[in-house]
Amino acid sequence: MALFIYFDYKAVQKRVKWVGAGKKDAIWTKTHERNARRVLNLMIELEGLWVKMGQYLSTRADVLPEPYINVLKQLQDSLPPRPLEEVRGTIEKELGKPMNDLFANFVLDPLATASIAQVHRATLVDGREVVVKIQHDGIKDIILEDLKNAKSLVEWIAWAEPQYNFNPMIDEWCKEAPKELDFNHEAENTKAVSSNLSRKTNCESGAVSSAVDVLIPEVIQSTDKVLILQYMDGIRLNDNDSLEAYGVDKQRLVEEITRAYAHQIYVDGFFNGDPHPGNFLVSKEPPHKPILLDFGLTKRISQSMRQALAKMFLSCAEGDHVALLSAFAEMGLKLRVDMPEQAMEIATVFFRQSTTANEAKENIKTLNDQRERNVKALQEKMKMNKKEVQRFNPVDAFPGDAIIFMRVLNLLRGLSASLNVRIVYLDIMRPFAESTLLGSMTRGPTANSQWIYDSPVNSEVESKLRNLLLELGSNKILGIQVCAYKDGKVIIDTAAGGAIPPPHSGGGSKPPLGSHVHTPKFPTMPSKKKKKGGSKNDVGVADKDGYTQLRTSDGSDEGSTVSAVVAGNGSGSGSSMFVDGGAKMLDAFMGVGDFSGMIHPNGKFGLGFRRYGYGAGAGEKVATTTFGHSGMGGSTGFCDVEHGLAMAVTVNKMSLGGVTRRVVRLVCEELGVPVPDEFSVAGDKGPDMVLNLAPPE
Repeated sequence: MALFIYFDYKAVQKRVKWVGAGKKDAIWTKTHERNARRVLNLMIELEGLWVKMGQYLSTRADVLPEPYINVLKQLQDSLPPRPLEEVRGTIEKELGKPMNDLFANFVLDPLATASIAQVHRATLVDGREVVVKIQHDGIKDIILEDLKNAKSLVEWIAWAEPQYNFNPMIDEWCKEAPKELDFNHEAENTKAVSSNLSRKTNCESGAVSSAVDVLIPEVIQSTDKVLILQYMDGIRLNDNDSLEAYGVDKQRLVEEITRAYAHQIYVDGFFNGDPHPGNFLVSKEPPHKPILLDFGLTKRISQSMRQALAKMFLSCAEGDHVALLSAFAEMGLKLRVDMPEQAMEIATVFFRQSTTANEAKENIKTLNDQRERNVKALQEKMKMNKKEVQRFNPVDAFPGDAIIFMRVLNLLRGLSASLNVRIVYLDIMRPFAESTLLGSMTRGPTANSQWIYDSPVNSEVESKLRNLLLELGSNKILGIQVCAYKDGKVIIDTAAGGAIPPPHSGGGSKPPLGSHVHTPKFPTMPSKKKKKGGSKNDVGVADKDGYTQLRTSDGSDEGSTVSAVVAGNGSGSGSSMFVDGGAKMLDAFMGVGDFSGMIHPNGKFGLGFRRYGYGAGAGEKVATTTFGHSGMGGSTGFCDVEHGLAMAVTVNKMSLGGVTRRVVRLVCEELGVPVPDEFSVAGDKGPDMVLNLAPPE
């Protein structure tokens, strides 16, 4: 059939070259309709797994021509029904009673017939309205045979075209699909998801609401092949006329479904892997809540995988290549080539804003263009010819758990396209991904007495900083550490958030966070003859190259320490590594003096460090004694030699520096030290790596 359809399209391609532009669209539409019907009829004939494939394709209105969607969507719930004798036989065998003893009424015409089962409406003898799901006779053998054939087909494709290696996908299907055939398993899944989504949580930040607003039918009874559920009267998602008549807000509907799946994936780690339109209804009563059905293919993922998926999502949201590659490693996804930019492009495709069915053609073109760019980049990176790069698979290992996750994202995208709405997944799913990295939606500064690590307070400014961290709370902070030296002494040593060190055993006050003494250690330096008149207690002694040799205070050469990284304001109130010959080191960091010709003129960087300025927007002054560096996620470190301040902030929730700026501003303002422009309200924002080397002329 595939060959037949292929040659049909090739013939039409040649034919349309000789017709006018006005007729081309009509010819292509008829071609799509003709071949979509061929595919539909064959899938109905083959049953089993091929119907599942058709259901999946019918949801991809964002990438398939409209005639395919219109034809294949019949597979969502409108397959030919099984004979009533077969249905009766299965029910009576599974439940051990005649139909008349079980039901006061049983509607003979099924509500829906799908790939594995069909559903009838009924009334129990106690008067409860229910639906009865009956598994097709012999479907288990058909599904298992389909999986075996599909596995052979995929292995042949991977051998013939290595870049199309779908073995991880079919392996995951082989593992998960048989679970759909046990309705006791589905009953337990339904109960678990219903409990998870209705569970009241207390997220004080307000980023995630207390519960997802969806409906799930109650489980009445189950056996291996029969499942009885509470009846819920609803509208099918493909019944657009009824959706319009009842005034259903389709945008809100799909957003709530997306929220439900984000909750299942990131918060619960237990989600329905088959969200095609046939598995949803919409309640007829306002506010028209989504009704979630069919939990046969439900996937459970570990806490570590949830965190890795959350990190992957957030790294895409923030454009953080390093975090994305870290997430890949944590989930077990291995690449054969180091191309972080292309990896980011591909990963971001899964979380991009959905498009409507009307934009499918342009969407396909955009994705194809992106793929061609990535293939070209891979070809240049690996120095391959076109034939070699076509056979090269850049993925070395793909985790099975991520297969169903990505399938869910694609099905949700197709769902929004079929209802002609746009969904911004990064906005809707982000709070749930962040809650995963928080460790618990209930965790926060007021719920957890250990949210700020209770080490001794070193100064008044540290006390004020801790109040700020409590104010920011878990909405802004996952984990944070702040350390600062002023004039050679530790004034701040604080950690807070969900990823803080474990409490020490025993009573009393907690020790400082670091087990080391707060004095940097430097490697042993060869002994140098002191300058005439030099003090035995000198810390910095210039060598012949003008750099600083660091010694212990007793002049010993066994190992060297200094009392602080920076000290004082040059008044001699403390030791400093930037005095005497050490000034050369500072000149190098700042790119001034003898080193001015080695940096970009008027640039923001010295040799290895960012040079910070003061007074943005009011005649900016580039400092000659303040340097540091900031990372993509918001962590930073800087040193102000003139004012004797060294400070570091590390965060493990990507924030592009928002929290860090508030922390630095508070500390500097409390100490009466100028706030570097990167951390000021009016200054440059963002990590050093994305800032221009020099201001515009």
